[in-house]
Amino acid sequence: AEPRTADLTAVKRAYGRVMDAWMHVQPINFGPIELFMRNFRFPFWPSGGSRVEKALEASLAAKTPLSADQLRRASVAVQGMPAAELLIFGTRSKDLRPGTRSCALLTAISGNVAEIARGIVADWTGGRIDFRKSVLQTGKNNPYFSTEKDVSLAYFKSLYEALELIVAAKLGPVAGGAKKGSVDDLESVVSGRTLRNIALNIEAGQALYLGPDNDGFTAIVRAHGGDPKL
Repeated sequence: AEPRTADLTAVKRAYGRVMDAWMHVQPINFGPIELFMRNFRFPFWPSGGSRVEKALEASLAAKTPLSADQLRRASVAVQGMPAAELLIFGTRSKDLRPGTRSCALLTAISGNVAEIARGIVADWTGGRIDFRKSVLQTGKNNPYFSTEKDVSLAYFKSLYEALELIVAAKLGPVAGGAKKGSVDDLESVVSGRTLRNIALNIEAGQALYLGPDNDGFTAIVRAHGGDPKL
């Protein structure tokens, strides 16, 4: 039997909500996202050589039981959202029925992604490392930032690399150049949200630059507008 249309539609919407949230924080590529290989396990992309596809095929063909805990010990290529995308929007979506290997794998991926997200939030807001405190209270005893300039530099690098990611990786495959690829190499091309991802990344970069009350990098530039280096 085919999967119920209403159920599959709900799953696709849930996938979209998760990806929307991820695109808004993707530029922040330092801190808790770097722990436990989260920056590879959650959004394994870009991935050369169809590694997600191959890892997904291997996992579907295996006979071992599937759970979020077991998935954490599997290839990072099959642990996150790109693998979920292929299951939900690709040709395998017809197999998403209770009791199937595809459904069990998607359930495991969902649990794994949720665990990663909870860990990132906890580590930013008072968890094992309370990274927000490290950002706000710099000093010689701070394991991450000794000065406020170090914090500003980390955010500036994230802003710059966010733009680089869009230009080089998200548009690069179809924009020409020495490493020109194909449409199949674009992010989220299977789910049809390639341009949406880019738009949300740009929104995130703009928010990072402006700040919630025009107190982001734009405030620094205005305050030092007479500096010839700027």
